[in-house]
Amino acid sequence: MSTLLYVQTSGIDTPERLYSPFILAQTAKAMGIDATIYFLGTGITVVKKGNAEKIKIGQFPSLKEVMDQA
Repeated sequence: MSTLLYVQTSGIDTPERLYSPFILAQTAKAMGIDATIYFLGTGITVVKKGNAEKIKIGQFPSLKEVMDQA
């Protein structure tokens, strides 16, 4: 099985950058590829309890909802 690693370096101060690794991981999963997201630097703020629920851009679901699906 193939594997991918996505590195999230953006934090909650740049919400427009936060969805990409989760959408890419979902796509990889749908293709039978194992994907891991690693949080580095300010990216760690994304997984701090309560932060993902606060992030919502336009018509997209909240970041928490996207994370739960990934």
